[in-house]
Amino acid sequence: MTPGMRLRSGADGPKTRADAAKLWKEGGGERVLHFLPWLNLPRMVFEDEEEAVKAWLRAPYHDPWRLSDGCPQIRVPNLDIVGWFDHCNESIEFHQTMRRAGRTETARTGQRLIIGPWSHAGSGTFRRKVGNVDFGSEAEFDLVRAKIRWFDSWLQSKANGVHRDAPVRIFIMGANRWREEQEWPPKRKKHGMVPYTFRSRQYPVGRRTIGALCVKTRHRPLSLWPTRYGAHALGCHHDDGDSRSIAACSAAGYRSGRTSHQTTPHLQ
Repeated sequence: MTPGMRLRSGADGPKTRADAAKLWKEGGGERVLHFLPWLNLPRMVFEDEEEAVKAWLRAPYHDPWRLSDGCPQIRVPNLDIVGWFDHCNESIEFHQTMRRAGRTETARTGQRLIIGPWSHAGSGTFRRKVGNVDFGSEAEFDLVRAKIRWFDSWLQSKANGVHRDAPVRIFIMGANRWREEQEWPPKRKKHGMVPYTFRSRQYPVGRRTIGALCVKTRHRPLSLWPTRYGAHALGCHHDDGDSRSIAACSAAGYRSGRTSHQTTPHLQ
């Protein structure tokens, strides 16, 4: 629970970001991060979400929200905006399902998807930098303006060009420019855009695949893997995930016997 939510609900614990940061620095965060197994964490960690969080921990590959299941009942188009580094990227699947199974023709054809070089953080404006990576001025995006433009078109019947927008608009990282597409994923194969999967001996192959790499993992549940993330990650301020700064961990033996990678492309 965020400090703001805790303040409004009257729950015990830190009620400001400063109080939460102080608690983390005093060792509270480290005790949580290194506690295994997570299902045995004290109830105060889960607070009011104990049942839901534990259900997710037992089946992390399961989608508890299943938002796409409601698409056949939706009569109006949606504007889905998501980032390449956003851990909550169900908007991509939602867009695909709406284009295929929305209840009305207007809902299916009016659906729009924007994928930028952003993380989950960003309330009114998405910045050009994600972590230490600067994607240039074109990566800046006024989220509020985009929403107002969308609603002006559909609710106020303003002719502002929304109906002429491409169904999909994606940001090409590296080239740092936007590109318009007619569907997602694009039907054409270009720049090695081939599906890949993450395989696990414990869990089945997931439904969402992109890229050109097949990765097989073998892990020990009680073996901690080093990471750069800390309190900022728990606050949804995710970045580009560049973990080169912990590369030396392999020399310390963290990687030995815990993970195996297979780089042969896995076509589906």
